[in-house]
Amino acid sequence: MSELEEETPVQEESDPSIQQTIALLKASAADYANSRKELVAIEAQEAKQNLITKATSIAIMAFTGLLAYLLFIVFIIGLGSSLLDKYSQDLMGRLWELCEPWIFLTFLVCILHVIILLSFLDRLTKVSKKKLFPLSIAELQNDKEWLAQNKSNKES
Repeated sequence: MSELEEETPVQEESDPSIQQTIALLKASAADYANSRKELVAIEAQEAKQNLITKATSIAIMAFTGLLAYLLFIVFIIGLGSSLLDKYSQDLMGRLWELCEPWIFLTFLVCILHVIILLSFLDRLTKVSKKKLFPLSIAELQNDKEWLAQNKSNKES
């Protein structure tokens, strides 16, 4: 009987330490989950800002592209009407005499809008190269490597 009495206090002493360990593991897991949640929230905010930037760029590109197209059509119509009014064999030498100033102004505004369109296209391509959720992806990769390493250690 004395042997059983001696084992009982040892079990009672180990129970609180196991419970403390379990509580510590639960708290650590909760802290880990919370930190992951915060990281994803921060990266989601960055992704949202990235999406807003892309949407704004696309809207500006669509507007300036449409405007450039319309201005180019106006330019072609103006130039064509001027050429029909003042038809000449030597078109290149007399281009300045043939076209009214508003025709060239329209063309210059069209070129300006094309430049704006190309600058936003460049901006959009730079923004789209940015990776989304880089820290979360890196953490997941580290977790995969850690799990693979633990799996290989268990098999050894």
